[in-house]
Amino acid sequence: MTHSLTSRQQAILSNVVETHIETAQPVGSRFMAERYRVSCSSATIRHEMGLLEEDGYLMHPHTSSGRVPTDLGYRYYVDHTMQEDDFPVDFFERVRADLEKASEQMEEPERVAEEASRTLSALAREIGMVVFPDQGNRLRLYVQGSVTMLDKPEFRDLDKLRNLLSAIESRQELMSWLQGKDGTHGTVSVFIGEENDHDALRECSVICTPYGVDDTTIGTLAIVGPRRLRYSRMVPLAARMAEIVGEVLDAGFLGDRS
Repeated sequence: MTHSLTSRQQAILSNVVETHIETAQPVGSRFMAERYRVSCSSATIRHEMGLLEEDGYLMHPHTSSGRVPTDLGYRYYVDHTMQEDDFPVDFFERVRADLEKASEQMEEPERVAEEASRTLSALAREIGMVVFPDQGNRLRLYVQGSVTMLDKPEFRDLDKLRNLLSAIESRQELMSWLQGKDGTHGTVSVFIGEENDHDALRECSVICTPYGVDDTTIGTLAIVGPRRLRYSRMVPLAARMAEIVGEVLDAGFLGDRS
């Protein structure tokens, strides 16, 4: 449950979230005042940040540092203040063309799912996952980009990294978890930190969405990374990729079977 925030608190929280996403560093009131050229003083910002901390939206990682968003802070940002990024007009047309070209060179639709996970990871610079129905209606999980976690400050803790990579290797459990989180067709779901009821993903954020043909869901597409995901980019990216994967599969494979 979130508290009602004033417009000033919303702006400060949004700026803290976006700055921390960009820098991976705690954010101080003086930095906020200088960077965003707000009309109030750094003392006022510090006071408001203190109130946001009391309400659970921000936290001090160290006693003398600035503040970072909590899971609740990220959740408020995603639900209330985030503005989705605009992609260039032809951006997704190029993505579609690349997947269509790959599908033409592949005799099995499973290879399109594999290529889609690779493309998703490359565009997001995070882990890309695609759950796809294999032969005999068995599900298979395609994963690309695990190595990107090595560059994330959040995963310098080897125990956290080991837990995540172990979960990816044990794909059946992770795949079942993702399938249980796919939501309704055409929607994007965001799970932040402790909202994930999979132990290995509690240090991560997961953005997932179902994909399919027409209104029939056949699988799930997901982006996995640290809590410090660029949500404004990842949410529309996941949504459009799901649409494209469904359309490419329908045109290249599934449509031929009807």
